[in-house]
Parts: sequence; C-alpha cells; structure tokens
Amino acid sequence: MGVLLNTPMMPLLGAVPFVTWLQAIILGIVQGITEFLPISSTAHLLIFSDILHWKTFWTKEATDAIQFGSVIAVVIYFWKDLQQIVVGAIEAFQDQDWQRDEWKILLGIIAGTVPALAIGFLIKKFCMFLWKVQFSLL
Repeated sequence: MGVLLNTPMMPLLGAVPFVTWLQAIILGIVQGITEFLPISSTAHLLIFSDILHWKTFWTKEATDAIQFGSVIAVVIYFWKDLQQIVVGAIEAFQDQDWQRDEWKILLGIIAGTVPALAIGFLIKKFCMFLWKVQFSLL
C-alpha cells in the first residue's frame, strides 16, 4: 500500500497512491549514491522509476522533496565548513582583510553561483522546451 498524498484537494482528486515505502527507500538510496557523482541524480531516479514502471512517483512535489532533501543533507554534512566560511568572511569584511581564505572562498562561491542563477533564469523556458522534446522522442 502506498503513502497517500494528503492535500486539501484530495477529496477532489480521489485517493491516489503517491509512493510506497519500498519505492521511497529504494529511490532514496539511488539518490544518495548518485547525488555526489558528476551525473544527474534526478535523471537516474527518472530512469530507474521508468524501468521499474513506477509512474505514480514522478510529480513536481516528489521531485522537489527529493531535491530539498539532498540540499538539507549537504548543508548538514558541510555545516561546520559553511559556518567557518561565513564567520571568517564576516570577520575579514570587518577587518578589511581581503586576503583571508574564508573571504576568498565566499567570493568564489558567489562568483560561481550568481552567473549560473542568472543564466538559469534567462534560459528557463528554452530548457523546459528541450526537456519536453527529449521525453517526447523516447
């Protein structure tokens, strides 16, 4: 029996199985294994679900939950490092010590993130179009 998607809209939609516990555990393991590899962990989940005919799993909410879980896991794992970078960068800013390692790391993170976000927002529609075309060809 699957876990039911419990939303205020459920009476209108009917009781739709969202994902079984076994599916969630297996896909969580796949996500965990592939998250730190230089490949798309989400694509692996999609392929794995397709091979096993687990069509009910792929909703926007499920994808968001998986991605959010990965982000939380990374933040927890690197919490001390992130804290050291932020505190060190604040101290470097206050002392105007622009050669401090934490300041340089923070600037590097910002320099690598801001352009990626800007480009992502600019080409979002184009990427969504390519995504739809890719799966329509399968």
